[in-house]
Amino acid sequence: MKTDRRFRRAVVIGGITILLIGGASAPYPPMILYNRTPSMPVGLYVYRRHVIRRGDVVAFPLPVCAYDYARRRGERTDLLLLKHVLAVSGDYVSTTSGELRVNGTLIGQIPSADSAGRPLPQWRQARVLRDDELLVGSPFDRSFDSRFFGPIRTSQVLGVYRRLAFDSSTHEPAEARPLRDPSRGRAPPELPQSIAEGIRSNQSENEGRDQGFNRAR
Repeated sequence: MKTDRRFRRAVVIGGITILLIGGASAPYPPMILYNRTPSMPVGLYVYRRHVIRRGDVVAFPLPVCAYDYARRRGERTDLLLLKHVLAVSGDYVSTTSGELRVNGTLIGQIPSADSAGRPLPQWRQARVLRDDELLVGSPFDRSFDSRFFGPIRTSQVLGVYRRLAFDSSTHEPAEARPLRDPSRGRAPPELPQSIAEGIRSNQSENEGRDQGFNRAR
């Protein structure tokens, strides 16, 4: 049986949220992605759509400005990342005080070096996002995201994804449970209300779609 060339072996990328099934250079969005790092919930993610909203999980190539850091770590640069959309056009973002803030709300700290002591890239600005910009990230302090490489362009996004969760007793799709940071044994920091509401809205949309699928089987 031949293996579809669209699918590649999953590769774990240190603290960078993760590499995927598919490739950054593919002309179409990968249908299934796999994350094994702690900055996003571990598991399989499936492609949903390309319309982007606050709170969505999006996949995009590693920004060019982060290539030097990836090379210093001995990593590849043709990677895809999975992150939440933390801010969209019109939102005020700031990274000038060693903290990532969106519309004045603290998202997380901005370390200056990684766990091996290597200097991390820094994006130090305080401004309103432009029409084609998205701030992406995670509330986990160790997440490699826009606090280090700045906003990404909407044109860089390959698509919006949702995480699949399964009931271990029935192997049927189940509602995703809150994950804890495995490196610290505690629940992740809370996201700002506007972002959390976006995530809840997207989850409700997914549940309605899944229920319709179950009825049709």
